[in-house]
Amino acid sequence: MARLASLSVDGTLPGRGGPMKLHLTMDKAGSCEGTIGLQEAGEVQILRIGKDAWIKPDQRFWQAMANNPEDGRVAAELFTGKYLPVDSTDSDYQDLFSACGLISSFANDTESDNTYTKGRTHTVETVRTIQLKTSDSSGEVGDMYIASRGKPYVISMEKGTGASATRMTFSDFDRPLAATPPSAELVIDPDSLESAF
Repeated sequence: MARLASLSVDGTLPGRGGPMKLHLTMDKAGSCEGTIGLQEAGEVQILRIGKDAWIKPDQRFWQAMANNPEDGRVAAELFTGKYLPVDSTDSDYQDLFSACGLISSFANDTESDNTYTKGRTHTVETVRTIQLKTSDSSGEVGDMYIASRGKPYVISMEKGTGASATRMTFSDFDRPLAATPPSAELVIDPDSLESAF
C-alpha cells in the first residue's frame, strides 16, 4: 500500500463533530478530491492540488459553518455551488483533509506494535480476500481484508465501534488522479465572503 501512486477510499472516519462519511481519490503527493459528509452538517466537496486547497460546501454545510442562522442563510444563498480557498493545515479544516494522507500513513507505519492473526476468507466488493484480525498494545481490535489474488492490497479495514469507528474500502489502485483547479468564476474571493456579513 505504501508503494501506491494513488487510490480511492470510501468509508467512515471519526471526527470532532461526529462520524465523517467520505468518498475520496488521492495520490502520494498529497493531492486529493472527493466528498465528505458530516453528521447533521451536510456535505462538502474538497479539492487539494499541491499546497492549494478548496472546499465546496452544500447549503446545509454553509449554514453549519455560519455564526448564526441568518448568516448561514445568506452564505448558502450567495455561495452554494462555489469553491472557497482554504488552508488545509488550518485547524478549522484539518479534519476535512486528514484522510488525504492515507498513502503516506501506510508508508510511515513501519514500527507498528500490532499483532495479526489470520482469519477466514471473505469476498469484499467482488474481490476475494483473507481476513487479518489485528490487535494493538492498548487492546483495540480490528479487521483487515487483504486481496488473495494478484497484488495483496488492503481491500477494506474496520476498527472501533460507534462514533469512534473507522470503516474504509479501497479501490482504484494506481489509477492516475486527474485533479484540476476550479475555474476562476467558481472561486469565492475571501474578501467578498467577509464583506457579505
